[in-house]
Amino acid sequence: MEPEGKKDNFKVKRGNTLNLPYDFESIMHYGESYFSVDGSPTIVTNQNGKAIGQRTHLSQLDIKKLKTLYHC
Repeated sequence: MEPEGKKDNFKVKRGNTLNLPYDFESIMHYGESYFSVDGSPTIVTNQNGKAIGQRTHLSQLDIKKLKTLYHC
């Protein structure tokens, strides 16, 4: 069960990846148990054991996407 007012966070949405791979390690990606009320996973990947999300640094793909987006 998702917390009140957070249901939209769980909708699958298409995004523009700038023709680069999907970035599981992006600083913008939610971690597997973000929004969980009991610590259980709220997001799971189809790649067993794949870590997702972090909040400490831009990933290499974050940087590559920014450079592509701003043509630098």
